[in-house]
Amino acid sequence: MANDKTWLERASAHMAAPNAAPIVVDYGRGSYLWDIEGRKYLDFSGGIGVNALGHAHPGVVAAISAQAARYCHTANHLYHRGYIELCERLCELSFGERVFLANSGTEANEAALKIARRHFFDHGEQRTEFVAAKKSFHGRTLGSLAATGQPAYWEGFGPLVPGFTHVAYGDLDALSQALGPATAAVILEPILGNAGVVVPPPGYFQAVRQRCDQAGCLLIVDEVQTGVGRTGKWFAHQYEGIEPDIMTLAKAVGGGLPLGAVVTTDTLAQIFKPGVHASTFGGNPVACAAGLATLRIIEEERLLENARTQGEHLLGRLRETARGRPCVQEVRGRGLMIGIELAGEAKSVQSAARNKGLLVTLAGKNVVRLLPPLNTSREEVEMAVKILDQALAFSQP
Repeated sequence: MANDKTWLERASAHMAAPNAAPIVVDYGRGSYLWDIEGRKYLDFSGGIGVNALGHAHPGVVAAISAQAARYCHTANHLYHRGYIELCERLCELSFGERVFLANSGTEANEAALKIARRHFFDHGEQRTEFVAAKKSFHGRTLGSLAATGQPAYWEGFGPLVPGFTHVAYGDLDALSQALGPATAAVILEPILGNAGVVVPPPGYFQAVRQRCDQAGCLLIVDEVQTGVGRTGKWFAHQYEGIEPDIMTLAKAVGGGLPLGAVVTTDTLAQIFKPGVHASTFGGNPVACAAGLATLRIIEEERLLENARTQGEHLLGRLRETARGRPCVQEVRGRGLMIGIELAGEAKSVQSAARNKGLLVTLAGKNVVRLLPPLNTSREEVEMAVKILDQALAFSQP
């Protein structure tokens, strides 16, 4: 059927939230995307951290194709091999003993909050409250939204789920004062992603673990953005040598397909009695195949090491560039998760970079966020730095 409107006009007419960049993607290969006009972009936005292997990695494509040719869906009333294998692998890579698979980070965080409350309910304790960080981001459903420490996201959705207290990220005294006999869990990101790639002070998570143990509450670590190699380790909390009680994953764990995971212990997994919690699409066979292929390729291609090496180089080169740009307040990050904080709004820099062929995302109003593939090359890093240097000229203090 003929349509006289452009793709962007059609998006504006019928999409519920037509606020994306003015690009209609045609295809991707590795670290690059091409739009329907044939323009090529170096993609350092990474689908907001999803595309750990870039676009159309042959190993992931083959895994998706093979599984889709067998069957695409079973629901949770049957076992399938991919679900079992992915649970096994995530436990091998982490502290975990049990895994529940969902479709997204929001769903994983909702499940984690439910586990914490139900665990104490089953043990006869009235612990229903949570402590989270100001400026944190945990999702957009009502439970995860209440955990999110950014009031701008709350507007118009009240009353929020009760029982959440927010304290300054990195402030141990504030955290200690917020903990009490009704606290079920503390939920924290190892690095604040949405708030601007904020790295906590050294030793913070070790101290948080101790405070939780002393208070008798659980520690939930939200690794939705930081997990699966993004920071140069499988999971960012491993830099501090701690073990949480619950870890949530999504984004990169699905190899580009919708997949979330809750990793926990045998003890806490006991809440999963029939009817307590489930997901029709969670652990979809095709998504599990993509996730297993992604984990295998990260290991085989030594991409944790590459994330550390290229990340350190990118961070250093950006800091060199920042010395000549008064608009840059700070360059920070870990591995291939980097934020450039500006004195003014970052949107103009994002637009200028896009016009020069580089895709980046934002974290708040004044931070340019870089989430390149874990297999990005030194040449691509240097190309991104060159474009960003030029784009920073468009920043207004």
